[in-house]
Amino acid sequence: MYMNIEPFFDKHTDALVSELQELISRDLPDDVRCIQVMVFRESLPGVPFWVYFLNRFQGSAKGIKPFELLTKIGALIDDEEYVSREDAICDCLELENESDQDSCMDSVYEKYDAENLLAAKWLASCWQKAGGSELSVPAFVVEEDFQFNPINLKTGQPVKHMAEYNGVFDG
Repeated sequence: MYMNIEPFFDKHTDALVSELQELISRDLPDDVRCIQVMVFRESLPGVPFWVYFLNRFQGSAKGIKPFELLTKIGALIDDEEYVSREDAICDCLELENESDQDSCMDSVYEKYDAENLLAAKWLASCWQKAGGSELSVPAFVVEEDFQFNPINLKTGQPVKHMAEYNGVFDG
């Protein structure tokens, strides 16, 4: 049985919306072509979000450094019963039967990829609440290994075609 992590997101919604409002109201250097919030695979139960300011070549824009969201809260899921991806993988590796290991690993990846997508959707919802749809610079939330299509933060919807995301950049 999987733990429902949505109550932990709900608990931190106001804090995330507040931080996103600060981000959205910042004056950005002209070099910034896109804001990209990246969800890191191994971060839960910690905070998985880093904000990057990208130039037209998908490199870091000059004059503005990436930063982590919600650093003051420490852990996004503050329940000792939550099992991290790393610990779940270690549990799979302890199984003696290779077929059981493979089945366990598939289940682990499916669960944590689904949780990362849920976290990304939560961030997109908070972005909307923070007024991000009014920002003139394109903004997306992506998973570090692109396990799901980027979510356009202005619309709150996953991109249907990667051209919507890639078209923001020159190459």
